[in-house]
Amino acid sequence: MLLVLAPIALVACGRERPLAEAGGVSVVRGWAYPSTAGLAGAYLVLTNHGPAPDTLTRLSGPEVGDASMHGVRREGVSSMMYPLEQLEIPAGGRVAMQPGGIHIMLSELARELGVGDTIMLELALARAGLMAVRLPVISYGEIPE
Repeated sequence: MLLVLAPIALVACGRERPLAEAGGVSVVRGWAYPSTAGLAGAYLVLTNHGPAPDTLTRLSGPEVGDASMHGVRREGVSSMMYPLEQLEIPAGGRVAMQPGGIHIMLSELARELGVGDTIMLELALARAGLMAVRLPVISYGEIPE
């Protein structure tokens, strides 16, 4: 009976099952959109369960020539993308990448990505170390719950 109730209790407590985790940092959600001409956007929701901040310092992947993080700055009615060298995940906090905000640009892809595909990303975190996460490729405009 306990084995049946334990998963229900975790869901009831609002605990999300992570896509990947290392050293107290977890990817609780992540996805990519289909590519065009070898370029695609990807998004992660990162949670730091640890007592100290951590920093995402580098992204890579076996099918990715270049993976870089960007932010978006709004200036009047226009938006400008700018590179982020690193991304801090506060102690006990969460960082949610989203369309129109912080995101990952994937370029020089080994293959075009279509809906239903997956892509592997490797995250280098200053404290937690390396973490690999497989992201589903979903339709433009969708944002997973």
